[in-house]
Amino acid sequence: MIKKNSSISAETAAALSGDAIKEETAKAALRVRSEKKTNITYFVSIATHRRLKQRALDRNTSLQQLLDEALDAYFAQQGEPPIERIESVRRG
Repeated sequence: MIKKNSSISAETAAALSGDAIKEETAKAALRVRSEKKTNITYFVSIATHRRLKQRALDRNTSLQQLLDEALDAYFAQQGEPPIERIESVRRG
């Protein structure tokens, strides 16, 4: 409970009391709108993300390229052809 003589704002008090808390289901936004490609979401630990980013930096490549190569290796192991490559659009 928040004391009335507290020096915090009414907005902060409302947030702390739970009045301002919204309960929503988080959804990944579709980042790519194309008939040729779509995005996927895959969660990894911070440590794994750092390792992947460092590997990409060491190889002067992108995370996209690393994951493309990993999927190619997986499909090759399964006796499948490599993945279909799509043109990357870089926004700068």
